[in-house]
Amino acid sequence: ICDEQDDCIGEYDVCGVCNGSGPNPFYNCIGDCINDLDQDEICDEIDECVGQYDICGECNGLGPSQYYDCNGDCINDIDQDNICDEYECSLVICEPGYECELGDCICINDFDNDNICDELDCSPFIYNPEQDCNTLNNFKQTQSLFPCYDILGRPTPNEFNYLYLSKSKVFYVID
Repeated sequence: ICDEQDDCIGEYDVCGVCNGSGPNPFYNCIGDCINDLDQDEICDEIDECVGQYDICGECNGLGPSQYYDCNGDCINDIDQDNICDEYECSLVICEPGYECELGDCICINDFDNDNICDELDCSPFIYNPEQDCNTLNNFKQTQSLFPCYDILGRPTPNEFNYLYLSKSKVFYVID
């Protein structure tokens, strides 16, 4: 073909451009990526992340583990022991009458606040952390804890003895 009759003096590239160099690497002739699996318009061959970044910025990551932040630190750790509060009691088995709180077994019922559950306490209504029940039994049989009064403030004929104290009764002490 003569040059006067030919629109291109030279050769056409694969995209049909006269004396063109063809498409850029990894792109087709109209400028689209040949390979773009995640359809982010960055060709997979030069894409730093073929997929999606998670909330921690990791390519195709799963995000932080449950109860942790992106740095691997517990979100909730009241006692600062590096064990997330949500896991504190997962491996703790408490005796009956106790419940797990932040990894420690705590009495559910401890009327006298001696850190011994009432179900196991020989004196659930008298503070007795040593559990010296022999001495306490002698006290219970010989002593009254306090006199009882009726609603009008009159003494009742019988003193209220420890043996009759139960958690189902409510007493108001007025000083």
